[in-house]
Amino acid sequence: LTAGLAKAPKECSRRGSASSCAFAHASRGLEAYQRGELKLAKADLKRSSELSQDRDPVLLYNLALAHAGDGDLLQAADALRMVLTLPASSIKFDGDVVGRDSHEETLIKFFEFCTRDGRAAAAEAEL
Repeated sequence: LTAGLAKAPKECSRRGSASSCAFAHASRGLEAYQRGELKLAKADLKRSSELSQDRDPVLLYNLALAHAGDGDLLQAADALRMVLTLPASSIKFDGDVVGRDSHEETLIKFFEFCTRDGRAAAAEAEL
């Protein structure tokens, strides 16, 4: 384990709620992603999603991006498949309900990411 993975955020103490722990992991995961520390980002985003019972589409989407950025398109596709099992009305990006079908938007966002990264054919084959 790396030093960043060894210790849970302080919000995850016995007295902390699952939601505050999930938020702390998500925040730390997004910060790691922005720094390019994809393994740490994936670990924190995965833990946050688990604490949210894999019902938060934004967390799952961000986890998919971290997996894709690390070259693990199978795991990225799995995370997006989980998003697609959620009711379309619950899928939001940037705090707004998506105007068109949210499942379609999820796929479009993923393909846009992979196209920028030069891996659209591999992503398409996985989905």
